[in-house]
Amino acid sequence: ATPAPAAQAPPGAPAVPAARAAPVSPAAAPRPAAVDQHGRDPFDPYGHQDKRLEALDRQKFRGGKPPSTRPPRGHVEREGAPAQEGAPVQEGQHRASKPLRQPMTDEEKEAAREARVARRSVPADAKAPTIEEFCSQLSIDAGCEEVALLKKLPQDAQRFVMLSSWEGVQAPLRTLYDRIDMASDEMVEESDLDKFLDTHFFGVADRDALKAATPQVQRMVLRKGLHGNEDRGKQLNRKLKSLGKLYDTFREAWSRSAQR
Repeated sequence: ATPAPAAQAPPGAPAVPAARAAPVSPAAAPRPAAVDQHGRDPFDPYGHQDKRLEALDRQKFRGGKPPSTRPPRGHVEREGAPAQEGAPVQEGQHRASKPLRQPMTDEEKEAAREARVARRSVPADAKAPTIEEFCSQLSIDAGCEEVALLKKLPQDAQRFVMLSSWEGVQAPLRTLYDRIDMASDEMVEESDLDKFLDTHFFGVADRDALKAATPQVQRMVLRKGLHGNEDRGKQLNRKLKSLGKLYDTFREAWSRSAQR
Protein backbone atom coordinates (compact mmCIF):
# COMPACT_ATOMS: atom_id res chain seq x y z
CA ALA A 1 0.00 0.00 0.00
CA THR A 2 1.29 3.42 -0.85
CA PRO A 3 1.66 5.83 2.08
CA ALA A 4 -0.81 8.63 2.36
CA PRO A 5 0.51 11.98 1.23
CA ALA A 6 1.32 14.54 3.96
CA ALA A 7 -1.45 16.93 4.77
CA GLN A 8 -0.98 20.25 3.13
CA ALA A 9 -1.40 23.31 5.28
CA PRO A 10 -4.21 25.59 4.12
CA PRO A 11 -3.10 28.81 2.53
CA GLY A 12 -2.48 31.62 5.06
CA ALA A 13 -1.84 29.25 8.05
CA PRO A 14 1.37 29.76 10.13
CA ALA A 15 4.28 27.49 9.33
CA VAL A 16 4.86 24.57 11.70
CA PRO A 17 8.48 24.45 13.02
CA ALA A 18 10.52 21.35 12.34
CA ALA A 19 11.05 18.80 15.13
CA ARG A 20 14.10 19.57 17.34
CA ALA A 21 16.70 17.04 18.39
CA ALA A 22 16.56 15.76 21.96
CA PRO A 23 18.95 17.67 24.27
CA VAL A 24 22.08 15.86 25.42
CA SER A 25 22.76 15.88 29.18
CA PRO A 26 26.05 17.53 30.28
CA ALA A 27 27.14 14.28 31.94
CA ALA A 28 26.75 12.34 28.67
CA ALA A 29 28.43 15.04 26.57
CA PRO A 30 32.03 14.20 25.66
CA ARG A 31 34.59 16.36 27.41
CA PRO A 32 37.98 17.05 25.92
CA ALA A 33 40.99 15.82 27.90
CA ALA A 34 43.05 18.86 26.93
CA VAL A 35 43.69 21.72 29.36
CA ASP A 36 44.02 25.43 28.76
CA GLN A 37 47.21 27.47 28.82
CA HIS A 38 47.16 27.67 32.64
CA GLY A 39 46.92 23.90 33.05
CA ARG A 40 43.26 23.95 34.09
CA ASP A 41 40.27 22.11 32.78
CA PRO A 42 38.28 24.58 30.63
CA PHE A 43 35.02 22.97 31.80
CA ASP A 44 36.07 23.12 35.48
CA PRO A 45 38.47 26.06 35.87
CA TYR A 46 38.16 26.24 39.68
CA GLY A 47 38.78 22.54 40.28
CA HIS A 48 35.44 21.72 41.89
CA GLN A 49 35.52 18.20 40.49
CA ASP A 50 39.00 17.64 41.92
CA LYS A 51 37.87 18.89 45.31
CA ARG A 52 34.92 16.49 45.29
CA LEU A 53 37.21 13.61 44.42
CA GLU A 54 39.59 14.59 47.22
CA ALA A 55 36.67 14.67 49.66
CA LEU A 56 35.65 11.18 48.60
CA ASP A 57 39.21 9.97 49.05
CA ARG A 58 39.36 11.43 52.56
CA GLN A 59 36.25 9.51 53.55
CA LYS A 60 38.10 6.27 52.92
CA PHE A 61 40.53 7.00 55.75
CA ARG A 62 39.47 6.40 59.31
CA GLY A 63 41.16 9.57 60.58
CA GLY A 64 39.24 11.78 58.18
CA LYS A 65 42.06 13.52 56.32
CA PRO A 66 44.65 11.36 54.55
CA PRO A 67 48.24 11.71 55.75
CA SER A 68 50.14 14.47 53.97
CA THR A 69 53.31 13.71 52.08
CA ARG A 70 54.56 17.27 52.47
CA PRO A 71 57.39 17.73 55.04
CA PRO A 72 56.59 19.85 58.11
CA ARG A 73 57.72 23.46 58.39
CA GLY A 74 61.40 23.78 59.20
CA HIS A 75 62.10 20.13 58.36
CA VAL A 76 65.81 19.56 57.89
CA GLU A 77 67.45 17.40 55.28
CA ARG A 78 67.86 13.66 55.81
CA GLU A 79 70.57 11.36 54.57
CA GLY A 80 73.34 13.72 53.68
CA ALA A 81 74.07 17.42 53.48
CA PRO A 82 71.27 19.95 52.85
CA ALA A 83 70.47 20.55 49.21
CA GLN A 84 71.75 23.79 47.74
CA GLU A 85 69.43 26.47 46.44
CA GLY A 86 67.96 25.35 43.12
CA ALA A 87 69.43 21.85 43.35
CA PRO A 88 67.07 18.90 42.82
CA VAL A 89 65.94 17.09 45.95
CA GLN A 90 67.10 13.49 46.06
CA GLU A 91 64.85 10.62 47.04
CA GLY A 92 64.54 10.32 50.81
CA GLN A 93 65.39 14.00 51.36
CA HIS A 94 63.20 17.04 51.96
CA ARG A 95 64.20 20.63 51.44
CA ALA A 96 63.70 22.80 54.51
CA SER A 97 60.85 25.26 53.98
CA LYS A 98 62.62 27.86 56.17
CA PRO A 99 66.39 28.19 56.50
CA LEU A 100 67.67 27.44 59.99
CA ARG A 101 69.30 30.34 61.83
CA GLN A 102 72.96 29.78 62.56
CA PRO A 103 74.11 30.49 66.15
CA MET A 104 76.11 33.67 66.64
CA THR A 105 79.80 33.43 67.27
CA ASP A 106 81.50 35.11 70.25
CA GLU A 107 82.79 37.90 68.01
CA GLU A 108 79.31 38.58 66.64
CA LYS A 109 77.83 38.63 70.15
CA GLU A 110 80.46 41.10 71.31
CA ALA A 111 79.89 43.31 68.26
CA ALA A 112 76.14 43.30 68.86
CA ARG A 113 76.65 44.22 72.52
CA GLU A 114 78.99 47.07 71.61
CA ALA A 115 76.42 48.36 69.13
CA ARG A 116 73.72 48.33 71.80
CA VAL A 117 75.94 50.17 74.27
CA ALA A 118 76.98 52.75 71.68
CA ARG A 119 73.36 53.32 70.70
CA ARG A 120 72.37 53.99 74.32
CA SER A 121 75.38 56.14 75.22
CA VAL A 122 74.92 59.89 75.62
CA PRO A 123 77.45 62.52 74.45
CA ALA A 124 79.00 64.58 77.25
CA ASP A 125 78.07 67.90 75.64
CA ALA A 126 74.42 66.97 75.04
CA LYS A 127 71.98 69.35 76.64
CA ALA A 128 69.29 67.68 78.70
CA PRO A 129 65.72 68.90 78.17
CA THR A 130 63.44 69.86 81.00
CA ILE A 131 60.97 67.29 82.26
CA GLU A 132 58.10 69.20 80.64
CA GLU A 133 59.89 69.22 77.28
CA PHE A 134 60.72 65.54 77.68
CA CYS A 135 57.06 64.68 78.33
CA SER A 136 56.02 66.74 75.33
CA GLN A 137 58.50 64.90 73.07
CA LEU A 138 57.14 61.49 74.11
CA SER A 139 53.50 62.68 74.24
CA ILE A 140 53.02 61.50 77.82
CA ASP A 141 51.20 63.12 80.75
CA ALA A 142 53.51 65.15 82.99
CA GLY A 143 51.43 64.20 86.03
CA CYS A 144 51.65 60.42 85.65
CA GLU A 145 53.31 58.08 88.13
CA GLU A 146 56.34 57.43 85.93
CA VAL A 147 57.20 61.14 85.68
CA ALA A 148 56.85 61.49 89.46
CA LEU A 149 59.40 58.69 89.90
CA LEU A 150 61.69 60.35 87.35
CA LYS A 151 61.73 63.54 89.40
CA LYS A 152 62.96 61.58 92.45
CA LEU A 153 66.10 60.40 90.64
CA PRO A 154 69.42 62.26 90.98
CA GLN A 155 70.26 64.85 88.36
CA ASP A 156 72.76 62.67 86.51
CA ALA A 157 70.30 59.77 86.40
CA GLN A 158 67.52 62.04 85.13
CA ARG A 159 69.81 63.39 82.43
CA PHE A 160 70.84 59.95 81.21
CA VAL A 161 67.28 58.59 81.20
CA MET A 162 65.97 61.53 79.18
CA LEU A 163 68.91 61.69 76.74
CA SER A 164 69.21 57.96 76.08
CA SER A 165 67.92 56.81 72.73
CA TRP A 166 64.11 56.77 72.41
CA GLU A 167 64.05 56.02 68.69
CA GLY A 168 61.66 53.22 67.77
CA VAL A 169 60.16 52.96 71.28
CA GLN A 170 56.50 52.01 70.89
CA ALA A 171 55.56 51.94 74.62
CA PRO A 172 57.24 55.04 76.11
CA LEU A 173 55.66 54.75 79.58
CA ARG A 174 56.67 51.13 80.04
CA THR A 175 60.18 51.82 78.73
CA LEU A 176 60.47 54.88 80.99
CA TYR A 177 59.47 52.77 83.99
CA ASP A 178 62.13 50.18 83.11
CA ARG A 179 64.85 52.82 82.77
CA ILE A 180 63.85 54.44 86.05
CA ASP A 181 64.11 51.04 87.76
CA MET A 182 67.56 50.49 86.24
CA ALA A 183 68.77 53.98 87.22
CA SER A 184 67.50 53.80 90.80
CA ASP A 185 69.68 52.33 93.57
CA GLU A 186 66.77 51.79 95.95
CA MET A 187 66.76 48.35 97.52
CA VAL A 188 63.79 45.99 97.27
CA GLU A 189 61.94 45.29 100.50
CA GLU A 190 62.62 41.81 101.82
CA SER A 191 58.93 41.32 102.62
CA ASP A 192 57.91 42.10 99.02
CA LEU A 193 60.49 39.63 97.71
CA ASP A 194 59.35 36.85 100.05
CA LYS A 195 55.70 37.49 99.20
CA PHE A 196 56.45 37.16 95.49
CA LEU A 197 58.43 33.96 96.03
CA ASP A 198 55.74 32.39 98.22
CA THR A 199 52.96 33.29 95.76
CA HIS A 200 54.45 31.29 92.89
CA PHE A 201 55.87 28.33 94.91
CA PHE A 202 59.39 28.53 93.50
CA GLY A 203 62.02 25.92 94.17
CA VAL A 204 65.22 26.50 96.10
CA ALA A 205 67.31 27.13 92.97
CA ASP A 206 64.82 29.68 91.59
CA ARG A 207 64.66 31.48 94.95
CA ASP A 208 68.44 31.72 95.13
CA ALA A 209 68.64 32.99 91.54
CA LEU A 210 66.18 35.82 92.23
CA LYS A 211 67.82 36.79 95.52
CA ALA A 212 71.24 36.85 93.85
CA ALA A 213 70.08 39.30 91.18
CA THR A 214 70.69 43.04 91.44
CA PRO A 215 68.03 45.20 93.12
CA GLN A 216 67.21 46.79 89.77
CA VAL A 217 66.49 43.43 88.14
CA GLN A 218 64.52 42.28 91.20
CA ARG A 219 62.37 45.41 91.06
CA MET A 220 61.59 44.92 87.37
CA VAL A 221 60.72 41.24 87.88
CA LEU A 222 58.35 42.05 90.75
CA ARG A 223 56.69 44.85 88.79
CA LYS A 224 56.28 42.90 85.54
CA GLY A 225 55.16 39.69 87.24
CA LEU A 226 54.75 36.24 85.69
CA HIS A 227 51.86 35.40 83.37
CA GLY A 228 50.55 32.49 81.34
CA ASN A 229 50.56 28.75 81.91
CA GLU A 230 54.28 28.25 81.40
CA ASP A 231 56.37 26.74 84.17
CA ARG A 232 57.09 29.53 86.67
CA GLY A 233 60.71 28.51 87.18
CA LYS A 234 61.50 28.60 83.46
CA GLN A 235 59.68 31.90 83.06
CA LEU A 236 61.58 33.43 86.00
CA ASN A 237 64.96 32.29 84.69
CA ARG A 238 64.20 33.70 81.24
CA LYS A 239 63.19 37.06 82.72
CA LEU A 240 66.28 37.19 84.90
CA LYS A 241 68.50 36.52 81.90
CA SER A 242 66.86 39.05 79.56
CA LEU A 243 66.47 41.81 82.18
CA GLY A 244 69.99 41.20 83.46
CA LYS A 245 71.38 41.68 79.96
CA LEU A 246 69.30 44.84 79.54
CA TYR A 247 70.54 46.20 82.89
CA ASP A 248 74.20 45.47 82.08
CA THR A 249 73.89 47.34 78.77
CA PHE A 250 72.18 50.28 80.51
CA ARG A 251 74.83 50.56 83.25
CA GLU A 252 77.76 50.26 80.84
CA ALA A 253 76.32 52.95 78.57
CA TRP A 254 75.77 55.16 81.64
CA SER A 255 79.35 54.70 82.86
CA ARG A 256 80.78 55.46 79.40
CA SER A 257 78.65 58.60 79.16
CA ALA A 258 79.89 59.76 82.58
CA GLN A 259 83.54 59.25 81.59
CA ARG A 260 83.29 61.41 78.48
